Amino acid sequence: MDIMDSQIIKPGIGLGFIRLGSTEQVVRSLLGQPTSVQNSSYPDGDSSLDLEYDDLMLSLVFYESDSFRLSTITTSDEKSVFNGINIVGMSESQLVQCDFNGIGPPQFDDDFEELGKDYCWDSLNMSCWLTNSIVTSVTIMPNFDETGDIPLWPNDQL
Repeated sequence: MDIMDSQIIKPGIGLGFIRLGSTEQVVRSLLGQPTSVQNSSYPDGDSSLDLEYDDLMLSLVFYESDSFRLSTITTSDEKSVFNGINIVGMSESQLVQCDFNGIGPPQFDDDFEELGKDYCWDSLNMSCWLTNSIVTSVTIMPNFDETGDIPLWPNDQL
């Protein structure tokens, strides 16, 4: 079975078989070698390891502050499904009018003008990036404890 047969977006959990909280080694054993790898450093002292899988339309980020566990999953695959609905490729008007089978539409977060717009489901730790008023990617992040500082990694049994 192909690891990406399932393109189901699971907020707080992952995408298909890829789980938030996984180690780089687990991800590479599931997906193989990435198309590209980038190390980044931030002004706050944190750093990250970014794995890009162009053929799978995936970007996976592991933050040092999260012990280099998989912290964000971004998909730009139009086959990705959230709550039964294909979200990548939706127009902005479709996005804000869709109730996502009871979840409700995301809320507008920020307009970066020619770069794009960000819409978020804050309660789900999930966001959509729009370019030219079309959803081009969805980013999934872990849930956090009550302080908002400690990620709650999904249970492998889910």
